[in-house]
Amino acid sequence: MLEKDFGITPETHHKLIERFDLEIKNYKQESDQKLSSISDKTQEELERLRKEIESRNFDIQMLKQKHLVDVERVKQECAEAMDIKYQGQIAQQFRKNDEEKQQLQQEIRELENEAGDSLKIKR
Repeated sequence: MLEKDFGITPETHHKLIERFDLEIKNYKQESDQKLSSISDKTQEELERLRKEIESRNFDIQMLKQKHLVDVERVKQECAEAMDIKYQGQIAQQFRKNDEEKQQLQQEIRELENEAGDSLKIKR
């Protein structure tokens, strides 16, 4: 039937089948090689990305540690500044109290002097 309809003899039919089988085999080998190459490149890219992620995670950890150190330093500086301010306020209150004490002592002396003068006058 093939020979009659298409002019293909059993011999050429067999050669065509062998030729197509060979082309299919070559195509399959080429496809396998391309897939293998793509797979290798994908693995390499995954490994590169994994290393980059590790590197970035390390950088993030270092930044986090630096940030924590900076925060602790700022907290310490703030605490010291508050202590200095508090000590200044205490010193200012002591000065104010001393001034008031001196004024009261001066008033007491003046009153004692007036009281002494008035006793002298009564005698």
